[in-house]
Amino acid sequence: MRMMHCRLLQWRFMNAKADAACRSKAANAEVQLMGTWARVSELRGKVARKQAQLEKGKLKFRLNEILSPQMSDLESWGQLESKHAFALESTVECAKSAICRLPLTNGAKASLPAMASILEQMFELTMTARISVRSFSPMVN
Repeated sequence: MRMMHCRLLQWRFMNAKADAACRSKAANAEVQLMGTWARVSELRGKVARKQAQLEKGKLKFRLNEILSPQMSDLESWGQLESKHAFALESTVECAKSAICRLPLTNGAKASLPAMASILEQMFELTMTARISVRSFSPMVN
């Protein structure tokens, strides 16, 4: 009976030892799994950042493709801008002078030939501006 009791104690000890080894291996596996999960998560973040960078690069490339043919026109705008500003300023001044010359009091009379001349100048300036704007419209497309 005593031998059987010793044998039982040996089996219990061996089972406890095997159980402890299994728990240790399971804990080790969990730690490794968590480490692997963290590395995979980090790699996914890196991949997402790289994809965003790639998309940004593609968009920059597309923008350059669109703007490259128009760069010469955009660079020449600096020279045309002063002419455009002068034409616009003279149009505004002409419009102001035409409006300011209109009689605003009761019974005032205006010289029809002078009014016709002023309005004709305004029309010519407007047509000149219109031609200038139309000359730029093919560049926009």
